Amino acid sequence: MPKKLIIGKIVKAHGIKGDLQVYPYTQGPESLKNFKRIFTGPQTKPQEHEIHSVKIKGPKKVVVKLKGVDNRNQAESLLDTELWITPEQLPKLDDDEHYHYQLIGLNVFTEQNDFLGKVKDLLDTSAHTIYIVLGPYGEILIPAVSQFVKKIDLEQGKIIVDLPPGLVPEL
Repeated sequence: MPKKLIIGKIVKAHGIKGDLQVYPYTQGPESLKNFKRIFTGPQTKPQEHEIHSVKIKGPKKVVVKLKGVDNRNQAESLLDTELWITPEQLPKLDDDEHYHYQLIGLNVFTEQNDFLGKVKDLLDTSAHTIYIVLGPYGEILIPAVSQFVKKIDLEQGKIIVDLPPGLVPEL
């Protein structure tokens, strides 16, 4: 089975008809409406569920109704379960756009071919995303803007950057 992408966690039962309160891990809770099916359980023994409805109750509170989960006892049996999808279920992006999971682990190089490290994580701010890169110069925070990020090559597993002087003092 392909890589699993965790999109949320069931935190409690909601009502008596099997609805589930989900804490979304996605950027916006409305993105859960993009999926018709989700998985629960380990990747080796996934349980596939069809989504009946998704109701947004707040930025981190979503009520999901799964087909076949029809009462509170069934809902409570799924508490603390992560909801996940496969990459194929994600909406297609433009050529110059990437999902976070695609960037984590990529090698980061300067235009002069100096190795800066690997993308450890991404941080979304109100202005833009920041790549957290860990390597021989320690942790480097690189704004994910075209001024600094010159090329992302998923096939070669690398990102080419042009950083301003002083961002990496040792260079």
